[in-house]
Amino acid sequence: MKTINKTNNQKINIPTLVSEAKAGKKINPSLGLNIKVTERVASKLAAFLSESYSLMLKYQNYHWNVVGPNFRTIHDQTEEHYRELFESIDVIAEKIRSLGFKAPGTFHLFDLLSEMDEPNGNYSSEEMIQDLILSNERLVILGRNMAEEFQELGEEPAADLMISRMSVHEKNAWLWRSLIEG
Repeated sequence: MKTINKTNNQKINIPTLVSEAKAGKKINPSLGLNIKVTERVASKLAAFLSESYSLMLKYQNYHWNVVGPNFRTIHDQTEEHYRELFESIDVIAEKIRSLGFKAPGTFHLFDLLSEMDEPNGNYSSEEMIQDLILSNERLVILGRNMAEEFQELGEEPAADLMISRMSVHEKNAWLWRSLIEG
């Protein structure tokens, strides 16, 4: 596997990252799709999984570090969201596995595959909310782009998964916006 350092702008070979670890006898699934299609879908899903994991960590950071008059609301809502995200990450990883590829599962790979900003536990509660709005909207946009591509590739289950995730992140962005609009 290539060692990749994000700071010197090297390209990340995602298919290599998700398919490189081979242990024992591997039986390729017969899903009616070209291997290049399944490799592309698995690679995109690995990136989405990494973005989702990064958002989950952001939620946990803000859950632990929020202060101020909206403490209880933000504390409770971030916990609800990170618990939901944890469950969804498992579903995404299992979809990658069902396509015959390894799912990323280390902080190093999540960092390489995610472009989401790290959380800042020193943000004010309003800055945390604004960051969560932008982060959820980012996943909506990524999900929309991936759903369209997956449909074009004939990988409807992966498209359906992205559509489902888009719905959750759209709602979450709205819930956070509602706390600071007025």
